Amino acid sequence: MKILFANPPWWVSNTPLQLSSAEARSLTHAGVRCGSRWPFTLHGQSTPDHFRFGDYLPYPFFLGYAATYARKHLGVPVLLRDSIALRESYHSFFQYLQQQHFSHLVIESATPSWPHDQLLLQEIKRRHPDLRLLLTGPIASKGEEILASGLVHSIIRGEYEKGVTEAIAHDKEGMIDYALLSSAEMNSAPYPYYDDLLAHRYCDSNPRGQRFPQAQVWSSRGCPYKCIFCVWPATMTGNDPDGSGQRKVRHYTADYMEGMLRELVGRYRFQSIYFDDDTFNLGDRHVLAMCEVMQRIALPWSAMCRPDGIRASTWAAMKESGCFGVKLGIESGNQQVVDQIVNKKLDLEEARQTVLYLKQLGMSVHGTFTLGLPGESDAQREETRQFIRSLPFDSLQTSGCAEIEGTPLHTLAQTGVLPSYRGARLDAGYQRHADGAVKLAALNNADSAAESNLLSATTTESTPPPGNCLETILELDQRGDLQALLHYLQGQPYSEELTFALYRLLQEGRVRSAYVLAIVLQASGRQNPLYSLASAVGGELYGDAQATTNALQSLRQQAASLSEQQRPLLEQIVIPLLYNLLLTARSQQNNALIWLALRLLAAIIPSFLPEEARQEPLPASASSSIPSFSGRIHVLDPMFGFYGHHVAVNNAIRDYCQQQGWSSQFYISHLPTHGFTLPEDVQSLFWGVDPNRDLGGERNRLFFNDARHGLTIHATDRIIIHTLYDSILIGLYHWLCSLPELPAQLCLMLRFPPNLMLTIRNIPFWVEPLFALGLQLLNSLRPRVHFFVDSITLRDYYRQLAGIEATLLPISIDFSPFASLPALPAINDTAPTTVLFLGEARGEKGFILLPEAIRLVQQQCSEIIFDLHITNVNPQDQEIIESLRQIAHGVRLTENIRLYGEAYFRKIASADAVLIPYSPLSYTYRTSHIMVEALGCGAPVVVTGEGSWMEQFVRPLQPTPAVVMPEFSAQALAEAVLALHRRKRQYQEAARAIAAQIRAEHNLPRFMQLLLASPRTDHSTE
Repeated sequence: MKILFANPPWWVSNTPLQLSSAEARSLTHAGVRCGSRWPFTLHGQSTPDHFRFGDYLPYPFFLGYAATYARKHLGVPVLLRDSIALRESYHSFFQYLQQQHFSHLVIESATPSWPHDQLLLQEIKRRHPDLRLLLTGPIASKGEEILASGLVHSIIRGEYEKGVTEAIAHDKEGMIDYALLSSAEMNSAPYPYYDDLLAHRYCDSNPRGQRFPQAQVWSSRGCPYKCIFCVWPATMTGNDPDGSGQRKVRHYTADYMEGMLRELVGRYRFQSIYFDDDTFNLGDRHVLAMCEVMQRIALPWSAMCRPDGIRASTWAAMKESGCFGVKLGIESGNQQVVDQIVNKKLDLEEARQTVLYLKQLGMSVHGTFTLGLPGESDAQREETRQFIRSLPFDSLQTSGCAEIEGTPLHTLAQTGVLPSYRGARLDAGYQRHADGAVKLAALNNADSAAESNLLSATTTESTPPPGNCLETILELDQRGDLQALLHYLQGQPYSEELTFALYRLLQEGRVRSAYVLAIVLQASGRQNPLYSLASAVGGELYGDAQATTNALQSLRQQAASLSEQQRPLLEQIVIPLLYNLLLTARSQQNNALIWLALRLLAAIIPSFLPEEARQEPLPASASSSIPSFSGRIHVLDPMFGFYGHHVAVNNAIRDYCQQQGWSSQFYISHLPTHGFTLPEDVQSLFWGVDPNRDLGGERNRLFFNDARHGLTIHATDRIIIHTLYDSILIGLYHWLCSLPELPAQLCLMLRFPPNLMLTIRNIPFWVEPLFALGLQLLNSLRPRVHFFVDSITLRDYYRQLAGIEATLLPISIDFSPFASLPALPAINDTAPTTVLFLGEARGEKGFILLPEAIRLVQQQCSEIIFDLHITNVNPQDQEIIESLRQIAHGVRLTENIRLYGEAYFRKIASADAVLIPYSPLSYTYRTSHIMVEALGCGAPVVVTGEGSWMEQFVRPLQPTPAVVMPEFSAQALAEAVLALHRRKRQYQEAARAIAAQIRAEHNLPRFMQLLLASPRTDHSTE
């Protein structure tokens, strides 16, 4: 049995599920399903199989909690695949289903996505007739009708932890009624499912002031209020389709929340927390308890609130504990609408005073309003607009009132009347839509767009409404008729809708039309960073260098005047522009566009560039010929960590250079030495300002300055950077440009994808476009510059990201200490099996799986010893370490003692097997040196499958020296260890049979020979 909880792809196309390759390259219209109370469609930045950060992307709460609950209670492999966060294509999704062979598939759906999801389920059933389909979500309100079609096996109503588990455990079919968790069950349930690859993708940019990566969490479930359109309290956390029932609230305890937040922050280094409760501030007691938790967590946070419900002192306590902003659900500026249509039980005057008070506290306030309510008049909508204008909101969200199954609004549409909503009526002006974004567009209310300025419009769940003006602009752009577009625009009066149209054009890469529109908007005498962006790019495309220069100067001034809250929003807007410029530069082989991307970056984020940065690209002649090599090697290792592959590779380079009669010099960071004695040829050069502070984006500028003042490079020298990080690329390029002449060869080793560096080191969300920009700048210096990788998947990734070609190298292992060890002893079938976990206390390395896996193994076998040698144990890891300490027998635990040389290889050689239970999501591109070292020492390994690099490496090896876990879980790890123990001799003989082959292919001398071979023009080795 193997279960998948899926949030499948939802792309908006005239040919659902069958996207052509041409359409997929430009398709940005997609849906948001799980995690959103009102699923809707939007035009974003991502395209199928190409994710770009910045669009509204909620965490799929019900799905995440249900997945870990099922895993705990069923004891079988359970996976969650969030295709919306992956932004994957239908092809990729179906390919994943084909590869994984699931027994059960759980999908959540609601009215807006159901027409699409129904087609998707039909296709899944056609391809996988034996797959049992379970349907959840608000759409369960029409469950009997769906069941009658025979499409799914079971439909679970309400929150579905218990229902899904019961349906699968007892093979139940049909409708499964509400079975909500009690407060006690909620607080004893496992934390929700987080995917290492996707944890940093979830994004809600409001209220203003968010820091990314951001954790979206719940501190409660349910809401006692009965707003006519609200979905979850009526359908998921309660069963109240007509607003006449009782709605309950259940809170997570402070202990539960603190434990969860500490684990999430420890694993993923989140920079802010957003409490996305139905209503966070339901009573002072709960809010103050959360304030105490957040005081200890010490991260900025925000929450979804009502304007009432707590005392002024509690709002102040929120601010004091780090709350920088709130969303306030107000819905309407007319009291009658609030009371008799929405049934919100909110005093608008109290709401007004709350907004003013929160602004006095220094908090940002995001107002949410709903238009198109049943029975709402034009005059009442105008009162809402006046109410909005009268208050100092930092950002706004105006949503179309969506009609979703299971809500009082849907019941009203079916019955025509609801006693609890006496002002709600289905009059001639009411428009029925399930998708709020579609409804907002249908209302065609220009004033609603005017209330959303550019920077707030780009970050709300619902985009400003495209009225006739926007539709006409987009249509003319589609036709490519720029003259007609210019003629049309010259006849239009200025409106904010034109600015939003410009945003849409830039976001979708329609740069030429954006340039025309920017010219018209600038003629109105108004200023906006978007106008300058479009003018700078358009000027470059049309050969108007002066227009580009002037636009960049204006952009720099406008960016400098933005507040701290506005600046990240402008950066988000630039992301699609950078992508499109870089793609165009690659397709047209136009390096001027790469340089323009750099100049845009300099205008918006000046800290990324050194003050002395070159203002124009190097001429092609500067890198066209390669001078003779002098025999002098410079190794730049600015992220040197005094352990791991840094030391090993540096030592190998030193030894190889000595063998060749070359000289070598190493330049490392000013990091604390931890008692490490530096060799004579190693110089501390980088980050001497303050090695303990987070340098972030300043590293480019500091690298430039440190290298410029501390290095003397000649044209006949070679430079090696064997671990190239995203945070120095642009500084490296400018330093090279500042040299009198480029070095003979620059060897750059790409060991990680930039989004993995984001996971580890909290680089801001625009890391991928910046990395692509830096790589393309460096690639323009070929043939002096040469790229290397040690993974085929990584090579393919960088080819797609930046169009660069990299040489494939072997894994750089120094096996010389192993050669001096005694021969391996004979295999002993009667001795206990010793399995070794050797590595850091990091979640993606499977450290978190150990306590439960050991417990499961020891329930079945007492002849297995776990030798756990764990380093880099941090305070947040103490709970897991304590769990391991408490295991009375069968565990040898060593903490924070690093092994080197012979001691390191002796430890590996002493084990019967080595555990490599790494997350496949973190190790799709990354390699594992420990795994290769184990195999080279003749030790079999336990590795994770699911397409991981480890699985790709061991699958071709014959005989097979590895047990492959089907998934990243404690259960799978335990089963793999038991399987290896039962056939220990077979796996040990296989590992010993291929050990010499591994050592011959993956070693430092061979790595160095390929890395430092004479410069050449070919770009790949297989």
